[in-house]
Amino acid sequence: MMWRHWCASLFLSLSIIGTGAEGANRKDVTIGVFAYQGERTATSDWRDLATYLDREIPEHRFLLKNYDAAGLRRAVATGEVDLVITNPGYYIALETEVGVSRIATLSSPTVPAIASVILTRADRADLRELSDLKGKRIAAVSPDAFAGYLVAAREMLDAGVDPETDLGERRFIGLPMFRAIEAIMEGEVDAGIVKACMAEQMVRKGLITINAEVIAIDAVSNDQYHS
Repeated sequence: MMWRHWCASLFLSLSIIGTGAEGANRKDVTIGVFAYQGERTATSDWRDLATYLDREIPEHRFLLKNYDAAGLRRAVATGEVDLVITNPGYYIALETEVGVSRIATLSSPTVPAIASVILTRADRADLRELSDLKGKRIAAVSPDAFAGYLVAAREMLDAGVDPETDLGERRFIGLPMFRAIEAIMEGEVDAGIVKACMAEQMVRKGLITINAEVIAIDAVSNDQYHS
């Protein structure tokens, strides 16, 4: 399986895992969405899809329901949702745990990989390389968050920093993912791991300023790897 990237969701997997409840004339189909940037953003990103499916498959009514990672797992396991929109990491976990299967992938023809970024405050001159993270406090989404932890954790391991034993603290703060950046700015942690695309979106919206407020630790510029 080749993973592709789209800025609003790393990977789109619609996985049939049950049958919807029947209404008077139409069958309801609940779409569980991994809302890594919060419910408002998830609804904005995907409501057009639900509208399109309503129009194209009129015998069904498609309903969006947003979840964090743990909630989505529970919803899948209990049959609360019929379709799932998630990212590569959680798709693999759901495939392994409950046997979901992908039926559609939203991909970019120009960006073949996925990236995370480790951010710190711009005034932290002591944090410029991954090796500088030893003994420091790091915020991340959860231990099994793909772009919100695992991708960066692998890079730290390659740099000689074991995230499980060498960090001063791993603080898993859940969703929405921008909480990690808030924790950095408020001085609660020394650095934070986020999906690179989300950081880029926040820069475009003027919510953060790269190099003035935050910087990326040991950033790698490579056309093959992008948000």
